[in-house]
Amino acid sequence: MGAFFTAQALRLDAALASAPDEDEIRDAAEKVKAFADPTRLRLAVIVRAADEICVTDLGTISGVEQTVISHHLTTLRRLRLAQPRREGKLALYSLTDEGRRLLDAVFPS
Repeated sequence: MGAFFTAQALRLDAALASAPDEDEIRDAAEKVKAFADPTRLRLAVIVRAADEICVTDLGTISGVEQTVISHHLTTLRRLRLAQPRREGKLALYSLTDEGRRLLDAVFPS
């Protein structure tokens, strides 16, 4: 009986040691919640499909107003799920590797 409890305690210690800390859990929850908004999720799917896209084209494709798109892209940027790249006056958006992996978990490409 003692060996069972020792083995169980070792497994629990290993599980606890590999578990993310509270900050990592909170960060992951925020990122997952980012894709809980249907509009933001749709925009992310379009950005992934385009690989890189400007706000104007994203609005044309999605039918969403540019101010709403900007709001959602700001959220994705803050969470490091999307990133802009400047080309002159134009900002082109793409998903980060982390954003792509998270979106792929919801909608495999």
